[in-house]
Amino acid sequence: MYSIYMAQILDSSMLKYYLEPIISSCNLWKDKNLFVFMIANPVSGGFTRKKIAKKNKSILESASNVAKETSVVVKSVEFTLFETEYAGHGDEFVNTIFDFYKDNCVGNTENKILIITAGGDGTSHEVQSALIKLINESEENKKNIAKDFCVFRLPFGTGNDGSDGRNLEESLLRLNFPAHIELQKAVKVSCQGINSKKDSWFAFNIASIGIDAFITHMTNKMKSKLPGDFYKLWVDLACVFYTWFYKKVPAFMELFKENNSIATYDNKIEFALLGSSGHRTYGSNHLILPTDENCCITESVSLIKKLIIKHHFNDGTHYGKPYSVFYDADKIKIAYDEKILLQLDGESHLLTKDSFPIVMELTEPLIPVIVLDD
Repeated sequence: MYSIYMAQILDSSMLKYYLEPIISSCNLWKDKNLFVFMIANPVSGGFTRKKIAKKNKSILESASNVAKETSVVVKSVEFTLFETEYAGHGDEFVNTIFDFYKDNCVGNTENKILIITAGGDGTSHEVQSALIKLINESEENKKNIAKDFCVFRLPFGTGNDGSDGRNLEESLLRLNFPAHIELQKAVKVSCQGINSKKDSWFAFNIASIGIDAFITHMTNKMKSKLPGDFYKLWVDLACVFYTWFYKKVPAFMELFKENNSIATYDNKIEFALLGSSGHRTYGSNHLILPTDENCCITESVSLIKKLIIKHHFNDGTHYGKPYSVFYDADKIKIAYDEKILLQLDGESHLLTKDSFPIVMELTEPLIPVIVLDD
């Protein structure tokens, strides 16, 4: 009954109605035939949480009404909606979209593909990971995706750290104001150990190991059973319980910039992370990378100190403190002799000591996204 009521406020099928006028007047695809594929998670917070759903609907209605008063510049727009039902569903949808592209767009300079994700960080992460797989299959795929595709990540989850804008109003600015399509880097994480189950993963916001990955893991476990945002709760609980589950040992790290070693680190850590760029948040807008530097390593501290300083990681004031060091790096090699959790855009994976050493490194720019000119 709850889900039915929420669907009456805003559901993914309504987005086509609201977005079509906005996209039709967007100069990014002027004089193009645009094929829009929306991949939505219908149970994400932007649809199911009453207060957020009402606000999102109001924002969409207002923006759509304004767009209806402007000129249509796109030659044509065709919408297709996909709704995810299980993990990996977004991957399947991306493959379906790419098959459509090969049949209808290759060699036609007027036909373009826009993939819109309407869900949380997990939805956008799955879609972008599927695109990376296609890009890595061949140089032709890489060239075609860079030339004819665009990913637009709407914030319909609880965290929305990897979306195009912290809220829907910020996101829609990319369609209303001067903007361009630009290729974005990702963070590739490779497990070098003999027993690693997968050669590599990708993050499009932040990859990290340590207590923050534990917070993510436990938040996701609770979220799968109860609606709501439990991240802040687990920030407090993790301070107390993290070492019950994961033993801390020294982590040896070597950092690189343009293949030159720039620093080494050999100490116990709370966490270590690499972002696809600086100025990034995670955990529902915690400003973990407040500057241009994209790497942060925080040393292990006592329980009391963790409880005292944890608020600094919300607003970025941990920058410049003696317990956190920052670097501008494009690769980190990490050795660790215990199990530890890895976090990738809100998704967690368990690493054992046989998974190490691991490498976190920036890819070349690969994923086409919308960037404001200013």
